[in-house]
Amino acid sequence: MIDISMLKYEKSRILPYTPKQVFDLVADVESYPRFLPWCLRVKKLTKGKKSFLAEMEVGNNFFKETFISKDVLVSPTTRTPGKIEVFYKNGPFEYLNNHWIFHNYGKRRCKLVFFINIGMHKGLLGDMFSNVFFLAAEKLTLAFEKRARYLYS
Repeated sequence: MIDISMLKYEKSRILPYTPKQVFDLVADVESYPRFLPWCLRVKKLTKGKKSFLAEMEVGNNFFKETFISKDVLVSPTTRTPGKIEVFYKNGPFEYLNNHWIFHNYGKRRCKLVFFINIGMHKGLLGDMFSNVFFLAAEKLTLAFEKRARYLYS
């Protein structure tokens, strides 16, 4: 039996930007190294309007890890929310479930829902990651908000 740490984080925020603006920001994965803490490199392995494979390297002075995901994009419309689903393909995790939902919330406002669920093998790396997971997830959401202010305000 494999012992796995399961970590979940979900956050909703109302942002003063259109769902399309926030969707475009999140979908632009190749820009992540410019503003996301711990994101060192992102490379799209395939390109498509509705989905792509991406390789992301994350880390700091003590460690670096690379993982591959398939990102599926559903652009928001005035009537339906947009969604970006991230499907984990390969890397250091046991599993990773991640999605973003972009709801229209009135004139030029978006209700953003961010969800991430990660499973890691227990051990030194898993224990260290568990200790910083919630702080890192909060910093991640704040980095996207700061980037949106920079791009759209």
